[in-house]
Amino acid sequence: MTRDKTLGRTRRIAWNGASLDVPQEWDALAMGRGELRLGPPGDAEISLKWKPIAGRLSPQKHLKRVIAAFARGGEATEEDWLRGQGDAIRTRFETVLPYAWSSGGEKGLGAVVHDQASGLAALFQARTRDAAKAGQWLASLRLPAPNEAREFTVFDISARVPPAFALQSFSFKPGHFTLRFAARRAELVLERLGPAAVLLERTDLTTLASARWPEMTRKALAQRFDHPNGPGFCWDTAPVGQAGRLLARLARTRGFSRLAVWREEGANRLLAVGLSDRRPLDADLFDALCRFYATLQTRDAPDDGGRNGDDARGG
Repeated sequence: MTRDKTLGRTRRIAWNGASLDVPQEWDALAMGRGELRLGPPGDAEISLKWKPIAGRLSPQKHLKRVIAAFARGGEATEEDWLRGQGDAIRTRFETVLPYAWSSGGEKGLGAVVHDQASGLAALFQARTRDAAKAGQWLASLRLPAPNEAREFTVFDISARVPPAFALQSFSFKPGHFTLRFAARRAELVLERLGPAAVLLERTDLTTLASARWPEMTRKALAQRFDHPNGPGFCWDTAPVGQAGRLLARLARTRGFSRLAVWREEGANRLLAVGLSDRRPLDADLFDALCRFYATLQTRDAPDDGGRNGDDARGG
């Protein structure tokens, strides 16, 4: 958490590698693979879309398409609302084309952005005519380079995923978050469950894991897994013998898998990382996935021996 003279206390929200600094009380309201909407509960103030640049990009044509889209129910015009802030922003991006918009009784500011370093084009829109605020938000925009890990810092979780793993699906339900990724023959899943005290009130962690992830636990023995944020277990599965590996390849099944589940005691949550592949797993990769997956409460908390946990029945 940081403090900005214009925005007050801020937090950085990251989704699939793209990130912005926004007021502390804001959160993600809607997401897509290359889309993020941010604001206070139920009130989107920022819309951000990004996608890879395919071939030769004409930012001016992109802006003309945006203006034409607004013409169907509103209006958008080129307007250099960045003024004094523009130089700092333009040094970071190859092209920044600002505009003002109005639609459905609402007004705001936006910009078409071309980021040469990341190879991405972005469309930024803020539902405000306060140029200082919109400029601060745009100035904080970060887009991931092709070989850069994809950051996810949203709601109460934070993760770092290698760029080879593409986001496939996601679900954020009370008490259960899921992010799924794929990379060639491999699949990765990150899950967050809570409240841990309630889930483990009448069972233990290994029994719960066996019930929730049977395909990754039924052929393996639970082993102790020492995560820095709390105790856990892991399960390793691999084809047996040369014949087993051959059958797995012929059947195109992901015969190698590893699941780690641990309890973040300081946050009253259960976190799980599951990785499966047709080839033997990279142990260092799996360890890094677990190391950088945490709840924000645990990640940002001072070292107080885990006494900063929330109420046992929080979701």
